[in-house]
Amino acid sequence: MKNANIRKINTLGTVSYVISIIVIAVLIIGIIGTLIGGFLILGLNDNAFNINGNINAEISVDESNANGFTKFLLDSGAVELVHMEEEDLSIDDYGFDMHWKVDQTETGESAKTYTIDGAIDKLNNAPLKYTFSAGLFFLALILGLILVSAFFGKNLARKLSKCESPFHEDVIRAMKHFAYSLIPFGIASLTANGIGILGVLSVLVVFLFVFTFSYGAELQKEADETV
Repeated sequence: MKNANIRKINTLGTVSYVISIIVIAVLIIGIIGTLIGGFLILGLNDNAFNINGNINAEISVDESNANGFTKFLLDSGAVELVHMEEEDLSIDDYGFDMHWKVDQTETGESAKTYTIDGAIDKLNNAPLKYTFSAGLFFLALILGLILVSAFFGKNLARKLSKCESPFHEDVIRAMKHFAYSLIPFGIASLTANGIGILGVLSVLVVFLFVFTFSYGAELQKEADETV
């Protein structure tokens, strides 16, 4: 008759096996869905919508009437009523064509004028299209890495559902394969905000269990040989 703890391990292994099958099915559906969505978005017309417009402005700043403490602060540079950096920016890429130019002119000892010339010559849905499709393809990649781990996890669960001991060679081997399959996911998770450290920590915890069980298997083998 099996030990009570072994029966619990077998039961948990069976439950995990069933859950892993469900997870694999959901992941496959998710991968197919994200790939289809990515290709559908990628196939959208770049000119589904267009935005254009311009802005021209002139801002005059005159500090000549300031006096006393205010004049001291302005002259020392500790305080500026208006400060705009001179720049000449032009972008023409992926359906996004715009320019933005700021010129500063000294119009007096304590006066200056900022001339602003900006325009969106063309903005269509191409930037959003490529951004969303790339995001979906990256999500499909992450789901694919998880799917690989899920297959190895299913194999581990199957071994545990039938094992006579969690320290059996087949179980340890399945645990190692599962742990190694998590490495690509751990590396990929570093590029995702919010789950990077958690993903790496999860992989490290799994490896910790693998090494612990491997050591337990060695002790059990030595004990069996001694007996």
